[in-house]
Parts: sequence; structure tokens; C-alpha cells
Amino acid sequence: MDAWLKRKGDLKLASIEIMIKWFKDREGKVTYSQANRLGPNSYDCSSAVFFALIEGGFLPKSTNIGNTESLYGLENSLLIPISRSDVKRGDLFVSGFKGASGGNDGHTGVFLDNTNIIHCTPAGGSAGIITTPATNW
Repeated sequence: MDAWLKRKGDLKLASIEIMIKWFKDREGKVTYSQANRLGPNSYDCSSAVFFALIEGGFLPKSTNIGNTESLYGLENSLLIPISRSDVKRGDLFVSGFKGASGGNDGHTGVFLDNTNIIHCTPAGGSAGIITTPATNW
């Protein structure tokens, strides 16, 4: 099951752009690692999202870096569920079942538009932060 999570509240576009810039600044320059996920040279999908949310001002700098399952815990405070057709630039996606999406059982990233995402992935020869079509993620 997939969930698309939208930022809750009236957020400034600049914050969204800062969050996306955090990803873009690291695209193709960092590796994927669940063991060494706290940067600056490697991240996993969820740590990258948490660092980008902090950089964009959506979460306090003191926030513990959670996992994919932790993002579900932000539901109704920072994030609200939306339909796939409503996704816009800066919205997050969380793939995995709520309550069982930690570790290898989930994935997360940020939409650049309705069809493309930026995320940190172990997939393929381009493991790390990459931009891909959203289809099949």
C-alpha cells in the first residue's frame, strides 16, 4: 500500500524549494547506506527526507532522524494523506504499510512534480540520491 503525504498548513514556496535544493545539492554525490545514514557522504531514503525537511524549516533542527515508519507519525501534524492525483511539487511519498514500513519494507522521497521524484535509493548502479519517474516507486 502506498500513501502520498502532503504538507499540512500554509507553507511558503521558498521552504519547499530549500527542501528540494537540499536533495539537488547532493544528487549524484552521495551514496546509499542504512548503516551510515546520517551524512554527509551517505544517507538512506528516510534520513535524506528528514534532513531535507529540517533544512526546509518544516522540522526543528533538534529533530531526531527517524525512519520511513516515523514519517507516518507526522501524519496530521506536518503531513496529511492525499490522493495520488493531487500530488504537487514538494509533497512526500511513503511506500509501505503503516506499522510495517521500517528498514527495507518502505521507501520515501519528494515529488518534483506530479510525475518525477527525488529520493535516496540503493537501486541500480546509481545508488544514492537520484531523480526518477514516480511510476513503480
